[in-house]
Formats: sequence, structure tokens, C-alpha cells
Amino acid sequence: MPQRMKVSRGVAIFPWALALAFVLAIWATFAVTTRPAMAQETCAEDDAECWIKVLKKNDDKDAMRAAMALGRLQSADAVDPLMDKLASKDQYMATAALQGLIKIGNPAIPALVDGTQSKKAAVRKYSGYALGKIGGGKAVDAIRRLVADPEPEVRQQAARAFGTLGDKSAQINLVELLRDRSRKVRLEAIRSLSTMPSENVAKPLVESGLSDLDHEVSMESAALLLKIGPGSIDPLLESLTDGAPYVRMRSAAVLGEVALKAGEPERKLVRYRLLTVAQNKSEALGVRQGAVVGLGSVGGPEVEKALETIVEETTGKTEFQPLNKTAREALARIRRTTS
Repeated sequence: MPQRMKVSRGVAIFPWALALAFVLAIWATFAVTTRPAMAQETCAEDDAECWIKVLKKNDDKDAMRAAMALGRLQSADAVDPLMDKLASKDQYMATAALQGLIKIGNPAIPALVDGTQSKKAAVRKYSGYALGKIGGGKAVDAIRRLVADPEPEVRQQAARAFGTLGDKSAQINLVELLRDRSRKVRLEAIRSLSTMPSENVAKPLVESGLSDLDHEVSMESAALLLKIGPGSIDPLLESLTDGAPYVRMRSAAVLGEVALKAGEPERKLVRYRLLTVAQNKSEALGVRQGAVVGLGSVGGPEVEKALETIVEETTGKTEFQPLNKTAREALARIRRTTS
């Protein structure tokens, strides 16, 4: 039997194994240091045909450089091979191809329109994004097809593309996406609607956006309603009467801010409705709090008196402490504004 020797942690190994490991280490170092550097494929800056050949070979750095070069050259001949690269499993390659197509612009639109019907979700998603960036008459109709896509990432991209285009005819599609099962899609729809705020979307925004169970979606919906301004008052007032308690609470809080941008008759109506809710002792506590927040925004002499009464009636009552605190904060806000 060959002799064995002890090494750390009591492991026994044969001397020839150490020698073999040493030789392999030297060989590996030699192989790395003597291996020739990979030659970088390159073409003349304006040689589109050469760059297309490089693009088609592999999904590597050379192909990515080719995609960007072809975009810079706005080569119409490069559209089809760039479309092929949108399906690449290498995200960097797909992104380089996408940017190339966007730079090529209008000549790429027919292929991108076809891309929205691809069997591959990534191609549909990237095609929608590119169409949103390039624009054009056929872009909106092609992106509309993506609203009903089975993949949430594709629908999200459709919502984003509508916002980039800023075409108000897409508002109806964005309103539809406010009811999407994916929160990311709903959020993107609201953000795109924010690029073209309109009274036309106030009612569905209250019904679907403000009532959303996702906090971020509901908050961005409230911000958009404020952006729309007085045109949001009627659907918010309707929601204050008929909505679920948590929706009524949100509507009440938003109403006060919206009323600040309205004329005195509308402010008076909002003030009256909020006072009615805030003073109603049989109303849900959260809804009363929302009304108090709204009153703190819209203000008025009668509002101060009502809030003082609420503070007095709820002081020392544990279950009403949230309402008490909110009323105190609303009073402080009104007094800062009027001082």
C-alpha cells in the first residue's frame, strides 16, 4: 500500500494527488495567460451590410454593437434581423435590438405592428414599447390589440405605450385596464392617464382606481383626481353617498383638496356635504375621519366651529381618539392657512 500523508482537518490524501493538483494548477494558469484575446468583429461605420452580417451571427457584444450601429444608420434592411433579435433570451441583446428599431423609426412600423401578434410574449411586449416611442397612425390600433393580451407584462407595456403616445383616443382602453387583474397594469394605466388628465375619466377613476384595494393604486388615483380638479367633484360626491365605507373615506378626503380649485358655489356644496358626514355620529368612524380631513382642506368659519365641537365631544374617549386627533390636525391646518 502506498504511503498516505495527513493534511489539515485530518484528511488523508496520497502524495501523487498533491503532485497532480500542482501540475493542473500550473497548466490552468498557463492556459489563461497565453490564450489569445478574442478578436472584436468590426465594420466601417457606414457599412450596413457588414453590420447586418455581424448582427446575425450571435447574441454577443459584437451583435449588440451592430444593432446600435444599424439604428444609427437607420437601415431599413436591418429591420427584419433586428426583429428576430427581440426574441433573444439575452435581455441585453433584445434591448439593443429594440433601441435600434426605435432609431430606425417609421420604416420599422409595419414589422413592429406584426410583432404585436407574435407568438412570443417578449416580441409583443417590445413591439408595443417601440410603437409607443415611434408613434404614427397605425401605432395606436396595434397597441390596442395588446390590451387583451394574456401576459400581464404585455398589457402593462401597452398601458405605458399609450401614455408615451399621449393619444386621447386611448383613454377608453386605459380605463379598461383600470380593472385589470394585475396591479402593475392598473398602476401603469393610471400613470398614462395622468399624462392626459380629463374629466371624461373621473367617474371610472373613482369607481375603479380610488376604490382599488392596493394602496399605491388608490393613492395615485387620488393624485390624478386632484390633477383633474373640479371635474372630479360630481363623481366624488356620488361616491360619498353610495360607495363602500373605505371608498367614501377616500372620496371625502380628496373632495376637500379638489374643492379648493373650484368656484365658491361648488366649494359651498362640498363643505356642506362633508360637514354632514363629519357630524353624523352614526356614520362609520373612518368615513368621518375622511370628511374631517377634507374639511381641513376646504376650511371656512362654520367648519372651525364644527371641528371644535368634534374635538370637545371625543376628548377622553378612547375609541374616538383617531377622530379626535384628525380633527385637531384639521383645525391646526385651517388656522395656519387663515393666520
